[in-house]
Amino acid sequence: MEKYNGKIIVVGPNGVRRNSYDFKAHKDDIVATLNELGKAVTDMGLTAVLHQHTGTCVESREETYAMMETVDTRE
Repeated sequence: MEKYNGKIIVVGPNGVRRNSYDFKAHKDDIVATLNELGKAVTDMGLTAVLHQHTGTCVESREETYAMMETVDTRE
């Protein structure tokens, strides 16, 4: 971070089997984790950004919007 003066940390949640994954069952945990991560990196002077991707726990447009409408973006 300091060597290149970076200000952004990309969060790419993965490690799920989409064919049996239930986003709604895990949504609250994902939001809580993103909120805690956001607070931690903000304290470091960084900005966390979510990188949704095919095959991850936040994949679809609906899931992405659900995250962005729920996470704490004040920091």
